Amino acid sequence: MHASIFVMHETVQSQNLIELFHRLDKRILTRFYSFKQPAHKFDLIAIGGTALGLLGLKKQSKDIDLFLELTSVSKICGKENATEFAQRLIRFIQEHFDGSEGMGADVSYDGLKSWNLLDFEIRKTYLQEEFLCFNLGTLNLVDICITKLVRYNVDDIADMLRIFSQEKPSIPELASRFQAYLTRLKNPKQIGLVTQNYERMKDALTRILHS
Repeated sequence: MHASIFVMHETVQSQNLIELFHRLDKRILTRFYSFKQPAHKFDLIAIGGTALGLLGLKKQSKDIDLFLELTSVSKICGKENATEFAQRLIRFIQEHFDGSEGMGADVSYDGLKSWNLLDFEIRKTYLQEEFLCFNLGTLNLVDICITKLVRYNVDDIADMLRIFSQEKPSIPELASRFQAYLTRLKNPKQIGLVTQNYERMKDALTRILHS
């Protein structure tokens, strides 16, 4: 019988995020590319708490949440299959954060937890910070709210309220993004739950807009 091993990860402090990504950038250049930098960069999009941290809306988060855009990988993978290249790169990024930084990292190229985002045009904004190997962006704030509708726990609601207080999107914009994402839900059985949580989210936004 094998004893289970519990690994305690460091909390991610938002003020350190840019430096963390610069260290990742250097590690990718030296270890993944072996100093042979491609002509193009891939797109790495921060989601969830990582995006909020980069935008100054959250002081810390439990882990690093990233989305690797597969279309950007196709420009740098050469003869290797883009999906296989993306999988290798994701493993490298996760192992870097887990091994070198002592932080958990959730990195994906095909979706965000319960959402299938292959061939789906996400809304994002790129940071002005320059990196050698990738363009770092953040998922649109309204889209972040929508992606939280499956779990929608206390932490998710707190993030949503931070976003709505900062962004104040219109109800039609929220409804439009909800409908777009609803077609990408991996488990159709969750449509009822997600719709119920969306109505709660819409009510919260309505109260903020009218306050």
